[in-house]
Amino acid sequence: MNSCSLLPPLQTWFTYLQEGLYLDQNTRTMTAEMVTYNAPLRIFSYFYIKFYFSDGGSIKVRAASSPAVLTTFA
Repeated sequence: MNSCSLLPPLQTWFTYLQEGLYLDQNTRTMTAEMVTYNAPLRIFSYFYIKFYFSDGGSIKVRAASSPAVLTTFA
């Protein structure tokens, strides 16, 4: 996947966050978390990303993910 193809959806989300008053000039951090499940592989995954906004305009990002494989007991 080309990273340039991600720009329109990301811009749409950014606009949504601004217009919904979730982001403004006083925002210091933003966190997103997501849990997914892949049924054929029987794997849950947890994704976490946190953005830190500085007064100077820089953005630091902290991200993590972890899988959880399900096993059945007979």
